[in-house]
Amino acid sequence: MVGPDEYHEGVDDNAYTNVLARWNIERAMDALRWFEERDAVAAHSLRERLELETPELLEWGLVVENIVDGYDPRSKLFEQFAGFYEMDDVDPEAIASKPLAADLLLGREVTLRSKVVKQADVVMLCYLLPDEIDDDVAYANLLYYEPITCHGSSLSPGIHAALRRGSAT
Repeated sequence: MVGPDEYHEGVDDNAYTNVLARWNIERAMDALRWFEERDAVAAHSLRERLELETPELLEWGLVVENIVDGYDPRSKLFEQFAGFYEMDDVDPEAIASKPLAADLLLGREVTLRSKVVKQADVVMLCYLLPDEIDDDVAYANLLYYEPITCHGSSLSPGIHAALRRGSAT
């Protein structure tokens, strides 16, 4: 799956995709529990219509517990996707003329194998889930990803600015 960073497609264990998938599954489970507490008959009818059996719900719980998110509690960083840290470094000066597409600045082949992002998936993730991701974690990720982000998407500068502002409070 690919997240907001469209420079790296077909990657495994993208933090943005996996954490949002986990969040969605958790909210679905929360909603079902809420519904069952308020109207067990209607909830049962819904489960029957959806063919949602207990074994599937148990699988959902296993996914929530075991999905890879690339988070390292020591550094407080999310690895954007499995293998991102092993990619080639890019001199931040090489992309200093942002916002401009990195593949135009560096070439598509260099961009594909480098730690340079169109817009940081992880920064977007921290912005979207402020109740799930502590401010210090969001700020650590902002500081890590900002220098290697080209802001090749119109959403990117605003999300970085909003997260920076939220982290300053």
